[in-house]
Amino acid sequence: MNSTLLRAIKYAFFRQLAVLGAMLLAICIISTPARASVLYAQYLDSHLVGSIIKFTPDGVGSVFASIPTANYANDIASDSAGNLYVGTRMSTIEKITPNGVVSDFATPTVWANGVGDSAIAFDNTNNLYLQQCRWIEKFSPTGTSLGMFATTQDLFPGGALSFDRAGNLYTKGIEVDHTNNTLTYTILKYTPDGVGSVFARSAYDAYPLALTFDRAGNLYMAETTNTGGTKIEKFSSSGTDLGVFANSVNNSSPVDIAFDSEGNLYMANQSGSIEKFSPSGIDLGVFGATNVDEDTGWSQYGSLWGITLVDDNSQSSQGLALAPEPSSTWALLALCVPVVFGMFRQRLRAA
Repeated sequence: MNSTLLRAIKYAFFRQLAVLGAMLLAICIISTPARASVLYAQYLDSHLVGSIIKFTPDGVGSVFASIPTANYANDIASDSAGNLYVGTRMSTIEKITPNGVVSDFATPTVWANGVGDSAIAFDNTNNLYLQQCRWIEKFSPTGTSLGMFATTQDLFPGGALSFDRAGNLYTKGIEVDHTNNTLTYTILKYTPDGVGSVFARSAYDAYPLALTFDRAGNLYMAETTNTGGTKIEKFSSSGTDLGVFANSVNNSSPVDIAFDSEGNLYMANQSGSIEKFSPSGIDLGVFGATNVDEDTGWSQYGSLWGITLVDDNSQSSQGLALAPEPSSTWALLALCVPVVFGMFRQRLRAA
């Protein structure tokens, strides 16, 4: 067999091998299920007993954990391991494992009438940040207080915290014009070192209530207007106001917003309902509600105080949409197949 024919046979063999590898890779990626998000809500019933409600993808809720001291808490957050955290009226932060086990996580250094009017968020290294009134305290992943992250009169009582991918912290603020006796609602941005600045101002002079980010880095703010309506305003990563993302058909006061892994936005209303919006801002109606008959163990006269979404790989959304992605293994294989094929082709040409 001459050398030219041998090279042609080798080339054809390795080419078919690379094609087969690419086909197997495509099948694996397609068959890999998308990461689904599980929604948890912090709920307070008419007996002032707190519960964590877990919702199925169809919006059916059930009691995941009970927290008797969680009355008046108004936020819930999750870390990268899928643990849930809530603040309580007894001035503690409670931790709930993925199995529903409740334990004390931390006690704030400053007690501000409990941590009922609070907000909780995690940075990308699992440090917890707690806002109470006009200060933000930082805690290590084990619950040790790391001191005050920020203290300012610009913070608006009743917090809302959200991190961007760069580790900057955002919360709602207020500017007071004592000369004209006017208030301006703002969004404040804090660098990882705690340096604060005004990130944006609402174009609608609306009352800010909740903040979250999408995967692209845009910031969303749920707010109630002076006329009683509820809007979700959208801002670019640089603070440019991009207008109204969605209008709520439910004029109940929103308490929290969060994205799922498919880019849908959920808004919890204090009245007990959770609205769902498409990635383009279309109101898809009520996703779930907590106004269930008390015979099931819930109070139909209670209220929601916060929501968080955790994907099925126990990774917290952290206010960011977790779009379905192939695993790093498949991504590595996708890079290796053409590289290996190219190396063989070069060797065959040189032979």
